Amino acid sequence: MDMSPAYLAGADQKIGSQARVEFDKCPVIAPVSKAVDDTRRQESRQERSARPVLQGTLWRWRKNPENLTEKEPAEIQELKGQHLATARAYQMRLVLQNIYRLPDETNAREKRRAWCRWVKRVAWKYPV
Repeated sequence: MDMSPAYLAGADQKIGSQARVEFDKCPVIAPVSKAVDDTRRQESRQERSARPVLQGTLWRWRKNPENLTEKEPAEIQELKGQHLATARAYQMRLVLQNIYRLPDETNAREKRRAWCRWVKRVAWKYPV
């Protein structure tokens, strides 16, 4: 289901609040992808040492691992070794995407809850 308030209100009105709501993958992943971009931009502005490392990396963080060129996986690994907030945000996005690939809904639901707890804990501990 779409995440818009109109869809949620309409579903609640037509089928009631007892129904289980499942959101489509794209509207959930899109803000997480935007958060990776925002984190990279903010980290580049605030961390002088991160600026030259992050310069020119926008599209690497936007790609899924299966779409990386031959040399980009090594570059991503090197960037992860820099202990960047951007690399943590990227890893969070990849984990969430992998949760959406799980066939068992019960397991996926628990993994999504754990993912939310992880993101809240890390975002609080390591603000950019």
